[in-house]
Amino acid sequence: MNTVTFGEFNSYSDLNLILSSKTIGSPSVKTSTIDLPGSDGELDFTEYFGEPKYSNRPLKFQFTAINPATAATLKFAARVTATLCVRAAALFRFG
Repeated sequence: MNTVTFGEFNSYSDLNLILSSKTIGSPSVKTSTIDLPGSDGELDFTEYFGEPKYSNRPLKFQFTAINPATAATLKFAARVTATLCVRAAALFRFG
């Protein structure tokens, strides 16, 4: 069975979620270019120091819940919500 592990939680054994579909995208190459005034075009330094570097690849998962109101599922949802709130609070100033 296909499962996904989120930190310490397994999607099937801990959260009672069945993986319905997944989409794993390709990462894009991180480019490094410099536009010099008075020159034609740009200088491309993407591979100057060796192999090119890549950005994070997009991941999309869809699950079907076997029993959506289990304690583990609610605990995981609370942790995700708390993490997102802390990260959002760090990005914005209130007051």
